[in-house]
Amino acid sequence: GLSYGGTFSTTVAPDLRMEGEYEDRLAWRNDLSFRVKHTFADDARYAIGARLRWQLRSGDRLEADLWLDLEPTWFQFRRRWFTLRAGLQTNKWGRNLLLSPTDIVNPLDYTRGLSTGDPADAKIATLMVKTTFDLSPVTIDLLFTPFFQPMRVAWYGQDFSVLRPGMLEGILPTLRPDTGSGLVDDELRRASDRIVDAITGLDAYARDGLQSYLVTSLPEELPWNGDLGGRVGFTGRGVDGDVY
Repeated sequence: GLSYGGTFSTTVAPDLRMEGEYEDRLAWRNDLSFRVKHTFADDARYAIGARLRWQLRSGDRLEADLWLDLEPTWFQFRRRWFTLRAGLQTNKWGRNLLLSPTDIVNPLDYTRGLSTGDPADAKIATLMVKTTFDLSPVTIDLLFTPFFQPMRVAWYGQDFSVLRPGMLEGILPTLRPDTGSGLVDDELRRASDRIVDAITGLDAYARDGLQSYLVTSLPEELPWNGDLGGRVGFTGRGVDGDVY
């Protein structure tokens, strides 16, 4: 059969205590998601999902960001004790619902905030192939993620970013050399101001791309940097356990 659904949420957050001229005085965040699931055979189905987020911030300047992500979008084949699922998906490992040290398959999107009430809401859907062998009371999971995907972090431009509001604008001009020549210094000042405006005016996707340059230890997003994972779980006789 065919099933579909979606959610929409909006949040308006005024800042009633301003501690810096670069802070956001007002933030308006919106989240729209939609998903379709279709079972087209007794042992096969697929899901297609998308999520649109946009936010508007008003502080020393008016800024707007827009993200469009494919949420869990996968194909699944299931027959008796064997399940194969391939595509963009999120995975949950560990028994702790709020904080599990083994739940490391999917990177987190810290730009969404982690106070949504559902820890899975901050996960980024990752391309992976997952097989499950349900050999009750034993379950075996094997998965492969062919491409490394970093977490998403707000480096600047938001109140809750790595660099606090105004810090980037304050640091970059100090890197400008002082030649002692008024004409040359004026030209350098205008050039540095244009660089500051260009960097602070980058859209959300361009800021995500900066991670590859700011964090040099991140591996390249290539198949040979993929990951393999496995889990063996046991449920029965009042005992639950997992080995990863």
